[in-house]
Amino acid sequence: MATEPNPEVVELVFPASSRYVRLSRLAAATLASEVGFDVEEVDDLRIAVDELVTFLVGPDHESRTSLRFVVSPEELVVEGRTERGHPADARLSDLVEAIVSATTDEYVVDVSPDAIAFRITKRRRRPADADRSEEHTSELQSRGLIS
Repeated sequence: MATEPNPEVVELVFPASSRYVRLSRLAAATLASEVGFDVEEVDDLRIAVDELVTFLVGPDHESRTSLRFVVSPEELVVEGRTERGHPADARLSDLVEAIVSATTDEYVVDVSPDAIAFRITKRRRRPADADRSEEHTSELQSRGLIS
C-alpha cells in the first residue's frame, strides 16, 4: 500500500461456522464505507468477502476463522484463514471464481491439508479526498450495509 504508510488493521476471529459469515460481510462493508468507497465498490467487496468466507467455514465448529482487514484510503485488503483439514482437491467453484474475479481487483486462495486462506484487494476508483455525501451514506444505510 504505497498511499499510506500506516494503514489501519482490524482483525476478527470467530468460530468456523456459517452463522458468522454475516459478521464478516458487515465488517467489510462498514470499513469500506468509512474510507469513502462508493456504493458499488462497497457492494463488490461485501459480495467477495461473503463468497470467500463461506468457502472458509464448514461443519467443524471447533476450528477458528480469522479475518484481517488492512484499510487505507485507496484500498482495502482482506485476508482470511481457517486452520482445519480440507480435501487436497478443494477449490472454488467456477461460479464463485467468476464472482470473486468480477468483484475484486486481486485475489488468491490457498488450500492445504491443514488450512485454507485467501487474500483479496479492492481498490477505490475515485480520488481519496472525494467527500462522502449524505446521499451515499443514506443509500448504504437503506441497503443495511452500515448503521
